[in-house]
Amino acid sequence: MGSTAQIQMPLLGEGVDVWRPVSSRPLGGQLFLIDVQSIPETEEWAFAPGDVVRCVERNFADGSVHPTAVAQVPEQVETVQRWIEFHDSVLERLESAPDAVELHLLGYVHRWETRAGIRFGLGSMQPILVRIDGPSVPAVLDGHVEISDGSLVTTNAHYSNLIPLPLQASGSVRLILNLPDGRNLDVSGADCIVEANGVARFVEVLPADMYPAEPA
Repeated sequence: MGSTAQIQMPLLGEGVDVWRPVSSRPLGGQLFLIDVQSIPETEEWAFAPGDVVRCVERNFADGSVHPTAVAQVPEQVETVQRWIEFHDSVLERLESAPDAVELHLLGYVHRWETRAGIRFGLGSMQPILVRIDGPSVPAVLDGHVEISDGSLVTTNAHYSNLIPLPLQASGSVRLILNLPDGRNLDVSGADCIVEANGVARFVEVLPADMYPAEPA
């Protein structure tokens, strides 16, 4: 889950300077991610849960020094990269038709981005849709099945375990999902779409050495 830290949150509308300690995740440098948490009904926070904020050390009247949120750091969309990791993902259901197969996953998603010169990664669970057109018909699986590993081979690339999100591939494609009981789900087709299909739920801050390498 990564380490947590308390930062001081400025409260608005108090008439005087007031702060509340709130849980957050250090992202590197002065950046912190505010954890999802309830805001007391009687308080108005300067920044919302889920915000990335810049903190500075502040000296308080009791002599203590604490990192204190001073500004929200906005997302830089052009730096955002996402991958789904088959390991730690779950195949929730498989829908097969004569012309396509749809795999619905609860996927473990890596999201890497840069804000204020700091690159950081967040891991989350998110519904994912994988659609393969013109496939060979795979075996039918019942219920939720954990995925231990997997790969996706397209005409232009071979992705092992980590798949770019979103992804569209035309031409020959082959998806192999390795299951913990030794079975493999093997689907070949002509075209493939991999896309997010729901809201991401934060799990952890990712260590720097998990930044994905380029596919083969």
